[in-house]
Parts: sequence; C-alpha cells; structure tokens
Amino acid sequence: RQSGNTVCSSYIATMSAEVEAVTAVFRQYAYSGDGLVGKEYLVSVLIEICGLTEASVGKMLQAYAAGADKYEIEEFISWAFQVQSTKKMAETTMADSQGESESEQLAKCMANIERLRRELNANQAERKALGYPTLSEERKEQIAVEMKSRKQLCKDLCAKGIIPSPSICVFNQIDQDKTRKLTGKAIARLVRGMSVALGAKFDVEPEDEILKTLDEDNSGDIDMNEWCERLPKLPKLFEALKADVDPTWGTLMSFRTPEEQLAKCMGNIERLRRELSANQDERAAAGLPVLTDDRKAEIEKEMAQRKKQCKN
Repeated sequence: RQSGNTVCSSYIATMSAEVEAVTAVFRQYAYSGDGLVGKEYLVSVLIEICGLTEASVGKMLQAYAAGADKYEIEEFISWAFQVQSTKKMAETTMADSQGESESEQLAKCMANIERLRRELNANQAERKALGYPTLSEERKEQIAVEMKSRKQLCKDLCAKGIIPSPSICVFNQIDQDKTRKLTGKAIARLVRGMSVALGAKFDVEPEDEILKTLDEDNSGDIDMNEWCERLPKLPKLFEALKADVDPTWGTLMSFRTPEEQLAKCMGNIERLRRELSANQDERAAAGLPVLTDDRKAEIEKEMAQRKKQCKN
C-alpha cells in the first residue's frame, strides 16, 4: 500500500495542498460499510498522514460542513474535486484574458454565463432528436461550478465600475451558434435589426455604409477580431451601442436576436389564429366586437407576412 505522503505527492501539480490531501486520504481509506467517517478520526488522519495542521484541517471542515460529526466519503470527494475545478476555472479564466481589457473580460464572461445557462436549460428531448448528447448529472455539476466562478468574476469587475465592451456584447448576442463568426446573411440581418431598433433613438450611419465597413474585405463573413476592429470605424453606431448596452446583463436593450424575433413572431401568429378561430357568439356575449370580413382579410394578410418572416 502506498504511503499517504506518496499518494499526496502525485497530485501536487494540479491540486491545492488541502484538496490533494483530502482526495488522497479518501482514495486510500475508502472502505465498505455505511460510507461515513467520524470527525475525530478524519482530523487525525489528515494531520498524521498528510501533514496538515489542526488549524488547516479545522478551516477545511468548516468550509465543507460546519458542525458535522460524520462525513459521507463520496460527497466529500465530490466537494474536494469541485474546489479543484473552481481553482482551475479561475486560472483558465485569467489565462484566457491575457492582453484583454477588463471591459472585454467582463463582456466575454457574461457571454459564457449565457452559453452555460442555455446549455443547462436546453430541451433535452430536442437535443436527443438532433443527435446531440443529453445533459448528464456530471455535466450539470461542471456547469454549476463554472457558472459560479464566472459569476464571481463578473461581480468583481462590476464592483470596480467596469462596463462590458459593447462590441463583444453585440457580437455574442448575435452569434447564437457560438462559432465566433458571423455569415453575410447574419450580418445583414444584424445591421437591419440595429438600424431599426437603434435608429429611432440614435443617429446611426446608413445601412449600406455599415455593411460595407463591417465586411470591407467582401469575404461574406466576419470573426470577432474583425468585428471589434471595424465597429469603431462607425462612430455613430458605436456610440449608440455603448449607450444601449445593459451593463448588468451585457446585452442590447433595444435589439432582439433572431431567436427572440422568431419567438415574438410565432407568438403573434398564435394571437391572430386565436382571434380568427374565436367563437363569435361568445365574443358578442362578452361585449367584444365580432369578426368582420374586413378584419378577417387583415388577419389573413398579416399571418401570411409573419409566416414568411418566420420561415426566413
């Protein structure tokens, strides 16, 4: 049997000293039975085998379950690895942000939280039908750990008065598939939506000028770096986006993504369908106007337009 010191040393490169010690001890002393270990025994093992101080052990157990007399082995191991994952996530986040401004870090962090939220709330039956893997309990735990870490980073940056980068916020709001690239069709839809949504509140450049500037190499698509480089060349639009970004959520307040537009359009179609198929005697009894031939024609025309919009 390996000594506790040998087991502990194998984790040094990837885990903190305390987490490494906990994991090593439990892997070494796992046994069949009720799966519980008493506090006094655990404390003595951690001190004797792993060389931790009594104060260090006390702090660790206080963080895990204050006041407990016994500890469930598998839960404790899971907790130890969550601590490890949180530390790794923090290190990864910092590594990914090298050379970026805090405004850019905040925008990307907000986008990653939204990506994780969408994965967590996705319809699993639809994912399975499309051939995507369903969400396992292990993945849910990983998402929970990552979201907690990223939310803390956002909280720290917001506390410093940092405002998320509008360039990155808008790009991530449009990049629904998270490919980090927008097609020409997506760019056109984006520009049209921004012009309609923001043009009423702000003076922005003409749509053709916006398209020409964003896709200046005529490649038909644009990645995030190109987007961030070219957007400031449209000063009116850029200032409008900065003013419209919600600093709490990192999204535009006046713009709907294609996904949100589709949901609203489908809701309007359903509203029109219900009006068209409503019982006219009940409407009359309730004091509501009955459906005239003119109104039926208006509904049918509007439904045709909205169905075409949904299809596009």
